[in-house]
Amino acid sequence: MPVYPRLADAARISGSVTAIVMLASDGSIQNTVMEWGGASATAKRLFTPAVEHALIASAFRKSCVGKPVRLVFNFVLGEALDPNNLPQTISFGYPNQFWISSPARQWQP
Repeated sequence: MPVYPRLADAARISGSVTAIVMLASDGSIQNTVMEWGGASATAKRLFTPAVEHALIASAFRKSCVGKPVRLVFNFVLGEALDPNNLPQTISFGYPNQFWISSPARQWQP
């Protein structure tokens, strides 16, 4: 799973990245196309490396070989998401949807 980039978290930037992955016969990534759906240039620069790193570390089913696999990563800023103060939470949805949430930060003046 991608990690919410620290700089994006500090700047309170959210956005979505769709990765369309084609797999080689050995299950490795042959080609990846990224779509950002209206994200700012800053969001693209911050979220793309996190998604690419997560994809490289991923394992895919052999049944996916030769088929485009569409994965949607939603980086969202949350409201008091985690009472344990974990740096992020991750949730999954169908089909191939992931939400990487950074909890709201409390800033003291």
